[in-house]
Amino acid sequence: MIPSYLLSGIPGIAYYLYYKTYCRKIPEIYAGDGSFIDLLRQKCPILSEEYNPIPMFHHSTVMTVLASFARHRGLTFPFVREAYVCADGGEVILDWWTGKRTTTAAKLLASVAEVNLAEESAFHSESGLVTAEKITEPSFMNDEDLSEEVAKTALLNLPAAEAVVLILPGLTGDSTQNYVRGLVQASDSLGLIAVVMNYRGVSGSLKTPRSYCGADTSDVAEVVNHVKDLYPNLPLIAVGVSLGGILLTNYLAKCGKENADSRVLGGFTVSTPWNIAASCKVLEEPLNYYIFNRHLAQNLCAAANRHSEMLSKVPGLDLEQLKNVRTIKDFDHNFTAKMFGYESADDYYKSATPHDKVHQIKTRLLAINAADDMFSPYDAIPKEAAKENPNVCIMVTSHGGHIGFLEWNPFGINFVERVFSQYVKALLQKPEYGRLQFQPEEVDAAPFTAIC
Repeated sequence: MIPSYLLSGIPGIAYYLYYKTYCRKIPEIYAGDGSFIDLLRQKCPILSEEYNPIPMFHHSTVMTVLASFARHRGLTFPFVREAYVCADGGEVILDWWTGKRTTTAAKLLASVAEVNLAEESAFHSESGLVTAEKITEPSFMNDEDLSEEVAKTALLNLPAAEAVVLILPGLTGDSTQNYVRGLVQASDSLGLIAVVMNYRGVSGSLKTPRSYCGADTSDVAEVVNHVKDLYPNLPLIAVGVSLGGILLTNYLAKCGKENADSRVLGGFTVSTPWNIAASCKVLEEPLNYYIFNRHLAQNLCAAANRHSEMLSKVPGLDLEQLKNVRTIKDFDHNFTAKMFGYESADDYYKSATPHDKVHQIKTRLLAINAADDMFSPYDAIPKEAAKENPNVCIMVTSHGGHIGFLEWNPFGINFVERVFSQYVKALLQKPEYGRLQFQPEEVDAAPFTAIC
């Protein structure tokens, strides 16, 4: 008879063998031959290392849920907020983080406005700049004394940086999301400026009867040009997460198709739903519906109803129909399609889905997906298309869920942020891209302390 103390260890041994065999794997790499993949292989050793998902919580659903509330708990940034006015009068909120430079900008604004920063106030001007000294959730106050000239002075009179990182959040996300703040922290550790694009109506009010969707990249194009106009001599690196990945990929593809300069040095996407129709199908499976789909649909409807007065001006849009919405596809059929002139959700998905536009991309793009991501099924990832484009590299981990990618310490630096850091250092090592001359080793990932 086997002793009980030996029997008690059998489950642990079995799980260890399972984890080592099926969970710890080197990511699959799909990329066209050329200088881009050669650069990644040389400067990003993490691409050839095993990804070690957090033990016992590696299942895609568990990983996704755990990451949504456990990752970077308590990490905050006193952003400098800019309300950028688009060409059509719409408003996109930009949250800037420039490290110690943020405090400099806040002091410049406070000096001009004759305001004591200790009052923990925020200011809003026609140009849109808001200081957020000593507050972590940006707020608004009207102050007509802050002119556009003052706003530009605050942003431009900052200590030198090496590059700007533009971050596009997920479907209902903004700068408060923990995955966004993790990327801001990674940018800060490299000495870079970070700016988060909050989509129309997500932060602040909706100024025009127009929202946002994955097929409409006009706001992204305007923000890219705005950032480059502010910092013409700094390279721009764009990051898109989930819906942000769709927007960034579509933007780069459109620029490539039109032979236009994207003004982006390199793109980086996380958990992009490459085929939206396939994603919706998987999300409508019972477990995914109750945990993810229904919740996101409710958030989308709530966001639309919050701006009901402005949205009532959209021809053919009936917000009463949102009462019948149960899924993301229902919302896209009753709201997004009508907002942007599509016949149906399927018609919208054909326009927005990026999997069939990979061949058009002419800007370097590194994309991370997990094979078990319910928002981006493995079979829908354009692996073969990536192998035909020398400007694109898609890496697929065996686990990671949707925007998960947690490792042994779920509260610390995760796999995405480590890949991002190596990727950015690789892009910026060439003298023509900037002054950074990083060594291949990792940056010290010390915990970040917000300046306040």
